Amino acid sequence: AAEFLSEHGWLSFTPPDFRDKVLKRIELHKFEKGQTVYRAGDEPGGLWAILEGGVEIAGASPGAVPHLIHFAVPGFWVGEAPLIYGVRRIVTVTAARPSKLATLSLEKGREILEEDPGAWRWVALLSSMTTDLAIGVVADLLLRDPVKRTAALLMRLSGMRSLVFPAKSPSPIN
Repeated sequence: AAEFLSEHGWLSFTPPDFRDKVLKRIELHKFEKGQTVYRAGDEPGGLWAILEGGVEIAGASPGAVPHLIHFAVPGFWVGEAPLIYGVRRIVTVTAARPSKLATLSLEKGREILEEDPGAWRWVALLSSMTTDLAIGVVADLLLRDPVKRTAALLMRLSGMRSLVFPAKSPSPIN
């Protein structure tokens, strides 16, 4: 898990000392297809990273029906909002197939930030990566040509769509 997360996704963009602090505190969990990692509205919790498999991320505006927002593949991190400002979960994350995930609990994440206030920079990086993804999702949905929209989706799923945070190598799409 440590080697994979050091080379893929958010942690691969962070310095080794911060990365090591996170990797020493993560816990591994397995999820079956359809099992919920967490639901929108749940109490605040920690960060989650996909190691194997994949998850569906669904969300909704207040009073609306939830819709699939993104399908996340190995290397993807989710769940930083509670760490940043203590809010309840804002999306639902569900295993799309048998999956292995790593979690950094809210308490352990806060411990890192209390020990090293400069580490907030790396949490801000994760939030920027999430914002970049959200803007990309919206931009892709606005493509009228279904061939271009599908190509954009496949590039996003492979981690190669972002101009700001491109993956170091493409992720496989199952």
